[in-house]
Amino acid sequence: MVEQLASAGYEEPGAVVTCVGGGGLLAGIAHGMKHVNWDHVPIVAMETYGADSFNKAGKAGKVVKLDEITSCAKTLGKN
Repeated sequence: MVEQLASAGYEEPGAVVTCVGGGGLLAGIAHGMKHVNWDHVPIVAMETYGADSFNKAGKAGKVVKLDEITSCAKTLGKN
């Protein structure tokens, strides 16, 4: 991203938008952004409604297990 943005005349993104499931990709993005001194750039993480374990874990402050996957995308988790 650093090289692509620089070639387009930008120093950094205004924000980064990503999907989130278990949080691994999100953690990797945050780590990479810190590595290039972009840790002040907002990250917007979106999660599928009905399979929103990351959101619920954040609210609970601990790892949670969903009672069921209610999303139409049933393959996002096991029941």
